[in-house]
Amino acid sequence: MTVMVYTLESCGYCKVAKELLTFKNVPYTEVKIPIQMTTRDFKEQFPHVKQFPFIIDEGSNMIGGFSDLQEWLLERENRQLLNEKVSGLSL
Repeated sequence: MTVMVYTLESCGYCKVAKELLTFKNVPYTEVKIPIQMTTRDFKEQFPHVKQFPFIIDEGSNMIGGFSDLQEWLLERENRQLLNEKVSGLSL
């Protein structure tokens, strides 16, 4: 599974979000609005979204926009570090 990133053509935050995901080695699928999906279809599926990029994680949970992505990545890295430390403990 990959992260879904809904983007607009002229969106600077969309570009930076994709670059950050690439830098962090997080696989993602980009859906360009309205090229791959009409704006109307997008608004029907996600009526509460007011900003782009709009990002959904591997489990179909809404991450949000760019700043939410930064927090999500930090939490993800912290969970991975904790799991590595816990798995290294002998009980």
